[in-house]
Amino acid sequence: MKKYLLPSLLLCAASAFAQTPAYTLSINLKNGDKVQYRVDEIDSMTFDESKETT
Repeated sequence: MKKYLLPSLLLCAASAFAQTPAYTLSINLKNGDKVQYRVDEIDSMTFDESKETT
């Protein structure tokens, strides 16, 4: 029984990890366009003050 317990637990853990959802960052632009990025592909995000005047 003990020799089956550890492989069973590892199999359950692996299947739970495989079912994690892939999250997406969605950005809606003022011109109506929508840009999407997979969260696991994003290294970092920063918000900087724009020097551009509109």
